[in-house]
Amino acid sequence: MSGVRSPGRKPFFADYVVVYFEKAKVQRKRPGTLENERQAIERWRDYLGHVRIDQIATPAITAYLDKRLKGGIFCGRKLQPVSERTANLDLIMLRNVLKAAMDDGDLRELPRMKMLDEAPPPKRDLVTPDILAGLGLRFLTAKFVHGEHFILLRDRPGLDFPSLPLA
Repeated sequence: MSGVRSPGRKPFFADYVVVYFEKAKVQRKRPGTLENERQAIERWRDYLGHVRIDQIATPAITAYLDKRLKGGIFCGRKLQPVSERTANLDLIMLRNVLKAAMDDGDLRELPRMKMLDEAPPPKRDLVTPDILAGLGLRFLTAKFVHGEHFILLRDRPGLDFPSLPLA
């Protein structure tokens, strides 16, 4: 399907996904990344497979994301609700396919896709010497690197652990 396109009808999303995964650029991705992308795109394909690639519109994308956030049946399986971050990753996977379709001439412009606001990552407490002592570890030395204090750990002579931030 790549190369010069006929001015006729554009492929269905389900058909274009096959072309997308055959692309050399996609096949160069790491196996784990490719597997995650295949799973996400399979869910999109189940939802949008009957739609022509140039007819995919913002309301359909928004409805899918809403369904993903609430949980539901995807690819014949009941899936639990997901976080905003997971829904955003699904959106990125769809965007990858649609960008490839643009490059192939099957799409003029991307539909508007707004990323969902994600909860900030949890703040973790810094490691203190008291915490280390509670773990039976002692710090060998403290050092200042790139504006932050770090400690080198040692639980027995000659065995160093990675540096950890010091409170």
